[in-house]
Amino acid sequence: MVRWSALLALLLLGCDVGSAPSSRNVEHALTELGAELGGREVKVLATEGGESILGARSVALPDTDSPTTWELFRYRAGHERATPLGLTALLATPTPAGVLVVATDRSLLRLDARGWRRIATNVLGRPAVLGSRLVISRAGDEPGQSELVVIEPSGSLRTLAPAPGPDDLPIALPDGRVAFVSGRTGVASLWVVHPDRGAAEQLTNRGVTPGRGLVGFVPPPATVLSVDAVGIEYDDGEGGVHVVDHRSGVTVRRQP
Repeated sequence: MVRWSALLALLLLGCDVGSAPSSRNVEHALTELGAELGGREVKVLATEGGESILGARSVALPDTDSPTTWELFRYRAGHERATPLGLTALLATPTPAGVLVVATDRSLLRLDARGWRRIATNVLGRPAVLGSRLVISRAGDEPGQSELVVIEPSGSLRTLAPAPGPDDLPIALPDGRVAFVSGRTGVASLWVVHPDRGAAEQLTNRGVTPGRGLVGFVPPPATVLSVDAVGIEYDDGEGGVHVVDHRSGVTVRRQP
């Protein structure tokens, strides 16, 4: 099967692949749908063969903290209009196996040309994609508790590196490991773990403990900006940008 990510890249470059919808047709569908929805932003989330998945961004309400959502539509080549899928997403991520959607009820759905299916519930944030596997953060039974879960290609689920406290924001690394934010020591820090072997290893804030002024504390990510073969660059949400070497844990703080 042709990879979704490759087809998406070709679509955005205005190329045709086999029966993939032409950029002109898709652009027409985007324009028409945006006009029908009162000028809302509409973009292509992924495409496969003659079908594209479109997302229409919600209109933020003034003076509220309501999250941005995406109303999902399917467009088939040669059709005049895109058709609604009846799904609203908090996040949508193209992958080789389809579009991963975190719906407003915190379900994780996999959407492809055949339709969609639910593969997990109580999902927090964006999944980390490791080839054909996923790593998600899933809310626990107790308030403030969450855990990392590996979703295998078969659909089976298993807990990854369990420990008391919250585990959140899984980040796929180029070497096959997963970085994540954990509060298992009482101090929110970056950790890394391989999905198949070994225990979790603390990257930042080694030796930093609660109640001692948090000397040397490195804030955890609020938003991941980039990941490469050496480092994770992220925004801490308080005006600081940090780069953490995901092999050694050495951290450099940059001003944005």
